[in-house]
Amino acid sequence: MKKFYVISHTHWDREWYMPFEQFRMRLVDLIDRLMEIVRANRSYRFHLDAQTIVLEDYLEIRPHKREELKEMISAGNIIVGPWYLQNDFYLTSGEATIRNLMIGRKIAAKMGGGDNIGYAPDQFGNIGQLPQILNNFGIDTFLFGRGYTFYLDEACIRPVPMPPEFYWYAPDGSRCLAVVMPFWYNNAQRFSADPEKSLILLEENEKGFDDCGGCPLYLLMNGVDHLQPQEDLLAILDNLQARRRDIEIGQRTLAEYFDDLKLFIKKAQKKLPEHRKALNFGNDNRLLKGCWSTKSYLKTLNVRAQTKLENILEPLYAMLYAAGVNVYDGDKFMYFWKKLLRFHPHDSICGCSRDEVHAHMEDDFRRFDEAADDFLERGMLIAAEHMAEGSYGKNCYALTYVNTTERGADETCEAELYFPRTEGVNGFMIYDETGVVVEYELLKKYPSVKDVFSPVNLPGEIDTDNFQILLPVSVPAMSFKRYFIVPGKVRHKKFCRARAAENKFYRLEFINGTVFLTDKKSGRRYEDFIGFVSDTDTGDTYQYMPPENGVRTKAELLGCRLSGSVFRPVMALTYRLRVPKKYDFEAGRPSVRMVDIHCSVSLTLTETTERIGISYRVDNRACDHRVRLYVRAAEKNSGFCADVPFDVVDCSVFESCPVTSNKSFCNSTFVAEKCEGGIALFTEGLHEVEKEGDAFYLTVVRATGLIYRPQAGAAAVGKQWFVPENQELRSLTGRLGVFIGSGDAVKDGIFVRAKQFRVGLPCVFTSLDEKKYSGGRFAVQGAKWAELYYPEKLFPEASVDSCKPALCIGDDRIALSAYKKAEDGDSQVVRIWNMSEESLSVPISVSGTIYQSDMTEREGACLGKNQAIVRMRPKEIKTILIKKL
Repeated sequence: MKKFYVISHTHWDREWYMPFEQFRMRLVDLIDRLMEIVRANRSYRFHLDAQTIVLEDYLEIRPHKREELKEMISAGNIIVGPWYLQNDFYLTSGEATIRNLMIGRKIAAKMGGGDNIGYAPDQFGNIGQLPQILNNFGIDTFLFGRGYTFYLDEACIRPVPMPPEFYWYAPDGSRCLAVVMPFWYNNAQRFSADPEKSLILLEENEKGFDDCGGCPLYLLMNGVDHLQPQEDLLAILDNLQARRRDIEIGQRTLAEYFDDLKLFIKKAQKKLPEHRKALNFGNDNRLLKGCWSTKSYLKTLNVRAQTKLENILEPLYAMLYAAGVNVYDGDKFMYFWKKLLRFHPHDSICGCSRDEVHAHMEDDFRRFDEAADDFLERGMLIAAEHMAEGSYGKNCYALTYVNTTERGADETCEAELYFPRTEGVNGFMIYDETGVVVEYELLKKYPSVKDVFSPVNLPGEIDTDNFQILLPVSVPAMSFKRYFIVPGKVRHKKFCRARAAENKFYRLEFINGTVFLTDKKSGRRYEDFIGFVSDTDTGDTYQYMPPENGVRTKAELLGCRLSGSVFRPVMALTYRLRVPKKYDFEAGRPSVRMVDIHCSVSLTLTETTERIGISYRVDNRACDHRVRLYVRAAEKNSGFCADVPFDVVDCSVFESCPVTSNKSFCNSTFVAEKCEGGIALFTEGLHEVEKEGDAFYLTVVRATGLIYRPQAGAAAVGKQWFVPENQELRSLTGRLGVFIGSGDAVKDGIFVRAKQFRVGLPCVFTSLDEKKYSGGRFAVQGAKWAELYYPEKLFPEASVDSCKPALCIGDDRIALSAYKKAEDGDSQVVRIWNMSEESLSVPISVSGTIYQSDMTEREGACLGKNQAIVRMRPKEIKTILIKKL
């Protein structure tokens, strides 16, 4: 007997063609109405899109409904979780997806219990490691809408009817029972009260599912984006059941559907197809890959925010905790994670929403940075406060650096030192922790004023003499390092303007209007190393669409200027793109009017870093086009790889269908050629990359004016779809890193190199006299009791050692995803992943007892004390717990 499972639901985009607050008003209406329906009929069940953030958004306006809402969730009438929100899997980090599940499940549990179905109805592709992530949370099912569409015709228009059920494997062997919704998540959007019409809807779905040839358990998705629940549904279904006694139909839950599906497969001994790649196959309309580059500046802000939270703040405070300085504040980290995740819904981070949405996002990213930067400075000051003073005395100063990555870092760092003007400091020596003199380059000296903020005194000011320096810094993995500054004698290299853009690794030259890069290791030379191109784009936020009469323009290189110093030479390049002002859609061609777009690039080398730093700027003045920055590759026909969350994927074979306007791949952190002397690019928000000939192209600007542009013959577009600010008539800036390696991204440690490019070496300048910059000023009402007060040292017995790693991972093929304090209890959490396709036995050294765990942070078997061997399958993600001895 065929069984029809009617799943009542809403797909809730938190913001999209309306800004968040307008959608929230509709959300309140929806949940109010849902609760009325449930009060009237306690057998009614409704899915809130597998999210829990909708509960927070609702209860902020209706806090008095918490207990009733909790009771309905506990009773199974309202189904939430396991996600916090429906994030995009490609444009957010793997760690963010894990925290999304952790937070969603935690909220659901507090509100009476949640679903444990991997439901992702509308993500624009699904990463290959998702089954492994889901399995770590005890989830072995996945229901989705995009990424598994194959075609009958060469034009890739008519989908192949195929069974919707299959087993989906992650690279490590983890498996989910996956089901694609072949007729979308609104194939039973609303049943008519007219019995004949509702019967027709049922029979049309029945025929479609029969043609697919899958299991006789059919999903009828009763709902769609932002729709309120259907109040008369149960009576209609009873009527349908009475008319069709040869089938079984009723309102059900996704959990019931998957339980029955597993049972049917087992009893029928049905052999399902297997899929072992990312779910990222389909035409332009299915995958919407233009979202990888739309609003690139928001994606850059997101990467920076993720980096700051995952790769700097959490490891920094975990390292302090390991040293006995217990200032790890779980509540503040939860605040940061929720604030970050709210950027990640697919219509938000994908850049395909209203202009108001993205304006609010840009402002919220600034708010995130304000709080995160303060938290970082606090952590660095606390670390400096608890480090040894050495033998230099209270009149000396210190620069404290931290390396929060899993490999040692060598950087040439800029630092600003400020001495009270009353001390008359004219020069100084710098020593490392062993007393060795470290040469630095003095860039400039200038007078300034330092603000002093104290928790126990009023704000004050100190007149200072400031010194801006360049300092070669080397810090072991997961370590702090202190450099001492002793005023008096002077030993530094005076600022000397660069006469060549060259270091011991690379040489940059500008010859006859062309930029050349030479790799000194191999002698290989890269001509026309970098530049810009523009292409006409008649698409929308979702899709890049080049018209047949489109224009491709290569930027004219106008000039080159050498600046910087011997420690840090900079080659500055200026370009001009002369392009059509817009596309004339009425005439069906690019406009006759042309405009100039000014672009610039700075190429930076440093004394100690085997990396070329690239910063770019594009002052866009044209509409309906895309601008891409290109970087010359080593070979025309070389394959390449890129990373996506928890994986390094081969990009030699195009992953989507052959008929598509967008031939690009997505990268999270890097893209690298697979040949000797191959170029590796470290990115920071430029997720869309394509290799054409012997160059990589990264999309910097996608200038389109519509969220959605209908195809020929489609209905007119409503004004809510017009987004003029998506033409990006603004300055867009960003940065890249370039490394030339062996062609083996895992062997070369490209992922960690790219992480270090993003993270850098945070530092803080302090006086060894802790009172010097912490006084402020006293109350002004009476001089008789004037006194400055000083807070006590937080942990006087604790000591943060210079150059002592908090964590050592003994295999360069292993990447660190998280180093943090556990969500509950006093354990620390270390999450690593095997980048290679080999099984590995990985030595781990850390102070404490080491236990197996999973992403839920449950304690498993003991692996050892202070040291352990962690065995990992190819591409496996492993979580371990550390308990203090």
